[in-house]
Formats: sequence, C-alpha cells, structure tokens
Amino acid sequence: MYYDDEFYGEPSEFDQQIDEFKQSLLNAVKEEYKAEMERLQKENEELQDTKSRLEEIEYEHRRKLNELDSAKRDALNIVRREKLTKLMESLYVKVYAAESYREELPKCDKCNERRMIEFLSPSGKLLTEECSCKIGRKKFRPKEHVCVEFSSNDGKLSAWYKPSDYRDSDHTVSSDYMDKLHDDVPFSDIKYHWNSFFLDEAKCQSYCDWLTQREDG
Repeated sequence: MYYDDEFYGEPSEFDQQIDEFKQSLLNAVKEEYKAEMERLQKENEELQDTKSRLEEIEYEHRRKLNELDSAKRDALNIVRREKLTKLMESLYVKVYAAESYREELPKCDKCNERRMIEFLSPSGKLLTEECSCKIGRKKFRPKEHVCVEFSSNDGKLSAWYKPSDYRDSDHTVSSDYMDKLHDDVPFSDIKYHWNSFFLDEAKCQSYCDWLTQREDG
C-alpha cells in the first residue's frame, strides 16, 4: 500500500488544535499567575501600610503615656513645693550673720571730682589712680537670714539660709549651710564671717563691731 509522505509530514488539524489549546492553557496559567502575583504584591503593600500605621499608633501611645507621666510628676512636684513652702513658713526662723560693706569716706582735697588722683609720668603723660578716699572703709553689719531648705539625716536636722531679701526670689544668691550657731563661741574662733550665724541680733552686732575694729587695725 502506498502512503503519501505529505500526509505524514504536515501536522494535522487535530494536532494544531492541541497546540493551540496548550498555548491557550499556558497563557491562561500565566495570566492567572500574573494576577495572583499582583494581588499578593498589593496585599503585601497594604500590610506594610497597616504595619507602619500600627507603629505610628504605638509611638503616639508611648508618647502620650510619657507626657502623662511627666505631667503627673510636675503636678506632684508643685504639690510638694507648696506643702514644703507652708511647712517652711511654720518653721520660719530668723538668724543673723555679719555682712561686709564699704562706707564711703569724706572726699579729700588730693583728688578730683571722680576721686581720682592726677599725676604726670616721667615722660609728661597725664595719668590717674584711685584715691584712698574712694576705696572707703570696710565695715560690718548684721544681715537677717531665713531658712530656705532643710533636711533630716539620721535624726540630725541640717538647714540652709539665705539673706531675707532673697527668700522668695529667683535670684541666683546661693544659700549657706548653717553648721552651728555662734552666740556662745569666742569671736576669734569663727572662721568665716558670712557663715557666722547668731540667733541674737545684738550678739551679731557685737561681732560686727569686733570685725570692724580688727579691719581698722
């Protein structure tokens, strides 16, 4: 029997349909895969956005909690300061310490109106220097101090004092620790006049007079 080679050499219509079906199926799978990948990518982006938002919410939550804690601490500090102020008022104790100051001397006839002495240098240049009457005389006087802070350690009460002028001000005058009262201490045993606290103002005045006399020599 004789068979035509062209019949076997060319693909049949059935084979073409099979190939077309395969290609169509492959294209469908590719489209489905592409669509699934796009869906997953979009879902991942949405999840990332949700995660970022959750992190922002968590950060805001922590920040609000910190602000609340800070506000609570500030409120407690205000209440404590007010209570301490009232307590300090009830423990208001006045003491006196020696304060140094300069007493201006009468103007002498050796200086000009600015209390400067004028003289000529060897080269003939006019120079000036302060006159001794401008420097004045160092004296001492009692200065009232009040307690601004205290602490208790092992039953021992320690206190710090400021000049009464600065008791309620924000001035940068520092407070002095009161080691002890000097009402019954010999004046010569007191090391620093600014830390020489007395309960008795008259006793402090006597100490100031003693310091002034010693300064005069």
